[in-house]
Amino acid sequence: MYYLRRTWNSAVKIEELQAGKTIHNERRIKRKDGTEMHVELNSKMLEDGRVIIFGRDISERKESEQLIKESEAKYRSFLRQHGWHTAYCYRWRNSFG
Repeated sequence: MYYLRRTWNSAVKIEELQAGKTIHNERRIKRKDGTEMHVELNSKMLEDGRVIIFGRDISERKESEQLIKESEAKYRSFLRQHGWHTAYCYRWRNSFG
């Protein structure tokens, strides 16, 4: 695996690790087969100076977040075009079964 794009503002800082802080980071990486995935990385420096990094796949969460954003944008666009009263009428009509 390798980083798809480098974001310097989210790079792990050695000073923060040495201060005992846990660093949380999200990256988009590319697998050997060419597919992309989102990972969450958590880094911490151990007492002996070694750094331990845990990573987990958060691709499904990112996809869900994207679907929610698209749905909200679609709903917002509908309300801008038709006004708030349309949404209230629709809700009132559907509450009767």
